[in-house]
Amino acid sequence: MNAKKIIEKLENTKGNFWEWVLTIFAFCLFRLFFDIVFSGESYKILILNNVDILIEQYFLWYVALFLAVTIMLWLVTEERIEIISKVVFLFFPLILIVPIIDWFFSGGEGYILTYISAEHFWEEFCSFFGLFGSYHVTYGQAIAVFIGFLLVNAYVFFKTRSVCAIILSAFSYYIIIYFFGSLPVFFTNKTTLGLFFLTILEGIVWLFTYNKKKFFGLAKNMHMLRAFHYLALCFSGVFVFFLYSKNPINVDTLLFALASIFFAFQYALMVNNIFDKERLLYNFDESISLCIIFAFLSLSAAIFINDVSLWIIMLSMLLSFIYSAPPIRFKRFGFLNNILIGVESALAFAVGFASQTPNIELMPLNIFVMIFVVFSLASNIKDLKDYKWDKKKHIPTLPVLLGKEKSVKVLALITSLCFPLSIIMLEFWRLLFTSILFGLINGILLLKFKDEKVVFACYFAFMIVLLFLSIYF
Repeated sequence: MNAKKIIEKLENTKGNFWEWVLTIFAFCLFRLFFDIVFSGESYKILILNNVDILIEQYFLWYVALFLAVTIMLWLVTEERIEIISKVVFLFFPLILIVPIIDWFFSGGEGYILTYISAEHFWEEFCSFFGLFGSYHVTYGQAIAVFIGFLLVNAYVFFKTRSVCAIILSAFSYYIIIYFFGSLPVFFTNKTTLGLFFLTILEGIVWLFTYNKKKFFGLAKNMHMLRAFHYLALCFSGVFVFFLYSKNPINVDTLLFALASIFFAFQYALMVNNIFDKERLLYNFDESISLCIIFAFLSLSAAIFINDVSLWIIMLSMLLSFIYSAPPIRFKRFGFLNNILIGVESALAFAVGFASQTPNIELMPLNIFVMIFVVFSLASNIKDLKDYKWDKKKHIPTLPVLLGKEKSVKVLALITSLCFPLSIIMLEFWRLLFTSILFGLINGILLLKFKDEKVVFACYFAFMIVLLFLSIYF
């Protein structure tokens, strides 16, 4: 069989999305197993006693590397990215040979794998990973990188027959491998945080190149105004921790908390669309895949914070499922379903606070209760946009029960009262007049435009004023 037929066979390998994904994860687990078997005792203890290291080193790192090489080959060869993904996937077993080769060359002791340090960065870069006296690269890593180099450039050669393309791919491959081998240099020792968001960015690029129409459809369905609501509450939890404790904010855990909340909300949206089948933007299998991906990203980000945040996120995701899915399907209870929205809002605040300290008992209970009460009431505004759908499905929301025009007046009153209600519950009396003013503006604008966006605008503006005055007054 000649090389062309081999490449065509690789590119036409059959398998659905989850078969490929689960096989990649299987290779990652095999690599973990081999590292445990063929490494020294200290390295075994390190990787087995740190869940965050397991996720970072054995899943995020390899997935990010896989996506980086795939995107690079897509740019060089201009082949469809799903085709290239299959080829790169079939190179993936190379990761398994590293611990075996290292075990052999170390006389059965194994090596502790480390990143390239800033001290030796340029020295090893200019000498091809320290080929003439390495500080960090093991024999197994060097051999795996070299074989990968040959395979990548052979593929580019047979796809393009271009010397320039081969030179470009060779240089790009070396840069990518060196970048992943020295991540702490680029992320200033925030490797986990940088790797997490790098993987997300690469996933976005992959999806965009795979199907632009579906990519923009997904972006449109993210309901960013509502997402910002939960993100703002999460940030408020961090801010309240800062006000009460006077301790500096941990930016890393803040960013992980925001990411976890955002993807938990996207998971909730996808679950809702799956069970409201007429709202599906994609086919059922694609929707399930996105739902699982959002859940995985949310839970992964929470793991990097602390156990308390992880449990709160899991509870939030469970409530989202109960809200949309049979047999309970709480959303069918009409305006009562907004109680769960209030709980979800309070939990978003709790995640923000817990991201800074696992001592959740330090969280001010009055603020938690205020958020639950206020947003259990104010979230009725979401039913205005869904009036036709809810009426068709006989869901007893306020717009369905009262009629759209009358419900606008009632919702204007409810949402407007929520502004001073929040201040009264917090006993923040010096802002009572300001809250009444915001409430009046909110009511007038809602009666005029009959759109939830004006409520969000007033709510976000009020929150900014509240945060500002909390700092300076």
